[in-house]
Amino acid sequence: MESSGWLFLAVMVVGLSTLIGFFKTKTAGFGKFNASILIVIFALTLSSLLYAGGKLEGAVMGHLLFAAVGFAGGLVSGRDPN
Repeated sequence: MESSGWLFLAVMVVGLSTLIGFFKTKTAGFGKFNASILIVIFALTLSSLLYAGGKLEGAVMGHLLFAAVGFAGGLVSGRDPN
């Protein structure tokens, strides 16, 4: 297997383990916070797989990462403490 194949497999394993960890540790139900985090996990996993497969440019991947960090930062700062 080539190095790009191993990279693709590693990204897929990390993405799947992140999803498994999310579902094991989340609270009951799907509120605004849980659904938003799930969307961020899916978007980052899919874009990482596309980047590892050579279908996505580095600049676009950087923009997606900055958007995900900004979105997650807004979720954390906007979350109601109660």
